[in-house]
Amino acid sequence: MELAKAQDWVYHVLSDNEWLRLKPAPSVNSICLMKSALDIAFMDDGEQVMPLPVKVRGRRDELNALLQTCGWNLSVKDDDQFLMSFIPPVSVP
Repeated sequence: MELAKAQDWVYHVLSDNEWLRLKPAPSVNSICLMKSALDIAFMDDGEQVMPLPVKVRGRRDELNALLQTCGWNLSVKDDDQFLMSFIPPVSVP
């Protein structure tokens, strides 16, 4: 997220109610996460155990390209939501 912030992206951690009421604001590059989903998607040691639902506003393709440089992937869940997952590097034998 720090790399995204450095590229003029903002992110918000929202309550369940805030998540449900969130309206599109495409002119602002933003990533919105639901606090309850964040708590479930990661172990205490930081390991991601399931994809994290996110709402992305703004230049989605640019954000995905940025995330991929760090091993993350953004995939479409539906018209309004995406799933953000860490893809572990493939080790070459």
